[in-house]
Amino acid sequence: MAVLKPRITIVTPSFNQGRFIEETIQSVLRQNYENLEYLVMDGGSTDETLSILKRYEGRLQWWSEKDRGQADAINRGFRMATGEILGYINSDDIYEPGAFEKVASYFADHPDTGMVYGEGYLMAEDGSRKRRFPATESAYDLWRLIHVWDYILQQSTFIRRSLVDRLGYLDESLHYGLDWDLWIRAGKVSKVGYIPEYLGTLREYDSAKSFAGGFSRIKELYRIVRAHTGKRWPAPSIFIYASDWLEATLYRRLRSMLGGRLAGTAEHSRKLLRGFLGRYIAKTLASSPPRP
Repeated sequence: MAVLKPRITIVTPSFNQGRFIEETIQSVLRQNYENLEYLVMDGGSTDETLSILKRYEGRLQWWSEKDRGQADAINRGFRMATGEILGYINSDDIYEPGAFEKVASYFADHPDTGMVYGEGYLMAEDGSRKRRFPATESAYDLWRLIHVWDYILQQSTFIRRSLVDRLGYLDESLHYGLDWDLWIRAGKVSKVGYIPEYLGTLREYDSAKSFAGGFSRIKELYRIVRAHTGKRWPAPSIFIYASDWLEATLYRRLRSMLGGRLAGTAEHSRKLLRGFLGRYIAKTLASSPPRP
């Protein structure tokens, strides 16, 4: 008799993402994973989201009611979940084919691992131009995760239900860095693994939360790093995030000022700025204290 594979529960937080959510849903259901639970936690959308969800009734479960934000929606889904393995995918992102099989096999072969992440792609707003998420590192290093940057792509990450229960779920006071905070907390108490396969894809566009957060996002990331290091100035990670935000902000303003016909000039200016910031970051990293 065939042994049933471990149950995987996927949670999608959603709010007025009708133009993207069907692609997200299909990326989950087309995994054809035999023991899947899929929960969509909608925050009360007023666009076409609900009509799309109704078309998939019987293949997923969904709720639509006002929530307190992304972390609250995901946590409610996790608490309802019956799966041994949990993942969440935002309503504008997608999973790559075969991701769930690879994750289930990895957890079966590594019973001491509480969380696993893999490779991932970045894509444009219209779903085109896939390229590798450049920050992913193949060895989980807690020190680097805290002090340098978040090199884990959320769309490629899965975690055991038992570890989520132990950690106490996502921090609902966080809006931008809830993923990063969870990865850090997981690594402090459990082994974290890596799969050298493409598991998920992040959609990049100007109005997406990660790109539209501005200085509020930087302040929240600073709060996370300070909480995990106990240091008032937890360099270099916060400087890296701040410089990246500054670069992107100045680039958008240059494009706006110069216009489409001079976009090449704006791009050249961005490369110069990136080079300057890159040298600054390298110098900051080189002067940072050695890892314990």
